[in-house]
Amino acid sequence: WAAYLEIRRRNSPLLLVPSECAPGGIYMSDMSAWWMVGPYAVMGLAEVYINPTLYYLSYSQTPLRLRSIAQAMCLLMGAVSSGLFTLLTHVMGSANNLNHAHL
Repeated sequence: WAAYLEIRRRNSPLLLVPSECAPGGIYMSDMSAWWMVGPYAVMGLAEVYINPTLYYLSYSQTPLRLRSIAQAMCLLMGAVSSGLFTLLTHVMGSANNLNHAHL
């Protein structure tokens, strides 16, 4: 699905109106933003199914005195993974124009 969307985005024509969000001289593609509803919905559903299961498993398999620490570790791992993703994105650099980037 992601590959299809990327191919469709790259093949869509550019609008004659420059983007108001990107740096100057970058033009938007003619692809509708509604195409992103599907991928975000799938990610949202995945989090809805995974997180409660992970919390239940960690809570039920942990000794009584360590349950709050187990829950804190679940939240910490989520925060660390998000922070590492942000750091990795910054270190690798992101292109201002996605049509010139190698995603």
